[in-house]
Amino acid sequence: MFRFIVVHPWERVLRYSASGPVKVLGPGRHWRTLSARDVRVDLRSQQLHVATQEVLSADMITLRVSAVLSYRIVDPVRFTEMAIDPMGEIYVAAQDALRAALAGVNAEDATGSARAAIGEHVFVSTRSAGEQYGVEVVAANVKDVVLPSELRYAYSEVATARQRSLAKLEEARSETAALRSLTNGAKLLEDHPALAQLKLMQALPMGATVKLTLEK
Repeated sequence: MFRFIVVHPWERVLRYSASGPVKVLGPGRHWRTLSARDVRVDLRSQQLHVATQEVLSADMITLRVSAVLSYRIVDPVRFTEMAIDPMGEIYVAAQDALRAALAGVNAEDATGSARAAIGEHVFVSTRSAGEQYGVEVVAANVKDVVLPSELRYAYSEVATARQRSLAKLEEARSETAALRSLTNGAKLLEDHPALAQLKLMQALPMGATVKLTLEK
């Protein structure tokens, strides 16, 4: 049986004993104490995924939203002693922050221009909640913002119609440019008959015979 424990650089061990306050054991070897209880706490960066939930936007559209938090434990004692489930508390704070942020924006903005602001709101709220439990929230990102299927179809139809209009406009511009070019060419040939004859000669197929006649 080993008489010592090994604490890795990425963790801390909290030693609880009846003889005194909790001790925080750093990296290295430490003698095992049979009368004490050791709790390992991982300090490495981790992620907390906030599952998809349905949230109402400012224009009363039901959105399906999810997020992900990046965090690390910076105070093992507070993390262990302040709550039975500290990450559960932070999870609830993230859910509340998502609801509050989306309640102030329209559905269309939530999928685009306001998305970064929503993530920032979640970050500030969860960072504040994490400090109570010895957790540092490093980042918060809105992972998905999903519109109802009928609204996605409507937006798709609008986008398709917009692209069709742009294509028709470009086609009309090309036709106008072609007609302008033909008009200018016709005017040039009308003003210069010799040039018209030259163009006619160039248009004849290879081997064609040209017959010239003199007008009386």
